[in-house]
Amino acid sequence: MCPSWVKSLAQPIAVDDVVFYLAECLSKPETMAEIFEIGGPDKITYEELMRIYSAYLNRNLFVLQIPFLTTILSSYWVDLITPVKAFLARPLIEPCP
Repeated sequence: MCPSWVKSLAQPIAVDDVVFYLAECLSKPETMAEIFEIGGPDKITYEELMRIYSAYLNRNLFVLQIPFLTTILSSYWVDLITPVKAFLARPLIEPCP
């Protein structure tokens, strides 16, 4: 069961790329105290990400959308079923303005 935000777009990025960007920022003084948005070149939905991951695990995925789950309830659901804490999940699942 998934809330409607599984249709939101994400730009997944490889952990190796994130580490590279962080290391590069440490070596450049002009990046100090700055915020940089990073993401991969592809824009896909969270549902597509789940489907890719389930295919990788060789498992079937059945998605049932539940439209009434709010962002806060959804973040607690993520906290319950994954190792990701609600306060970290919330900004990822909030709808874009």
